[in-house]
Amino acid sequence: MKTMLLLLLQTLCTPVLFGQLLNGSFEDGGAPSFEHWTDQCSQAQLVEEAPPGGGAWSLSLPAGNVKSCFPGYVYQVLDGIEPGQSYLLTGWVKNETPITAGIYLGKIDELGQISTLQGDTTTADEWTFLSVQGDFPLGANEMAAIVLSGGLTGGPSQPSPYPLFDLIELSAANSAGERLSEKAIHAYPVPATDELTVEWPAEWSVRQVRLLGADGRCLLDKVADPNFPRMEFVLSGMPGGLYLLQLQLPGRVLHKRIVATGK
Repeated sequence: MKTMLLLLLQTLCTPVLFGQLLNGSFEDGGAPSFEHWTDQCSQAQLVEEAPPGGGAWSLSLPAGNVKSCFPGYVYQVLDGIEPGQSYLLTGWVKNETPITAGIYLGKIDELGQISTLQGDTTTADEWTFLSVQGDFPLGANEMAAIVLSGGLTGGPSQPSPYPLFDLIELSAANSAGERLSEKAIHAYPVPATDELTVEWPAEWSVRQVRLLGADGRCLLDKVADPNFPRMEFVLSGMPGGLYLLQLQLPGRVLHKRIVATGK
């Protein structure tokens, strides 16, 4: 019944305008999926472990080493990237090795060479939220890409278990100053139960508010009243876990993560 409800809710959502990344949850309909990603070293695996709200599967990525594959990473080429537009890349990483793993904005040239631009990394042995903001300065015949790196070792072997990646998301971002305004979004109760109330400053010209699932799919979509800076969502029938609120303003989008109990 919950599955049918979620499918119905998805049909009510208009297309999300921002976000070029596909299959950031590494699963499709509950089954593991590596679709849209390229494995540089042909060593990545999909394993049954995920952060809260992240479904069932995540990407397990060995580090590269100087005696064979260098470096160890997977990547996804992006379409429709706007020159000069700032983007926000986020994701969850669990790293039980001393080797640094991370998520990066990157680019690929006409020869297939990958370059990383900006990124965020961790060596934490628990699921850690990473985020990085920047643009994609592309030259002639270059394409934007998202790069997930398992790190680099100096020898032929890498300690196990390998770093895990999940819930990789990309969206059009705001300037550093505007990102601070995301703190002005209030969503309660915490955690959310069968209802969620969202409030924002009255001077904001919010046009639309969406509720996205952990896999980035739009579950609920409402047009905002410019004279009433508040909105309520009914979450009855939705499973517990992580969700993402998306507020669309003129020329920018703000996000806020929420946790629902599923009750």
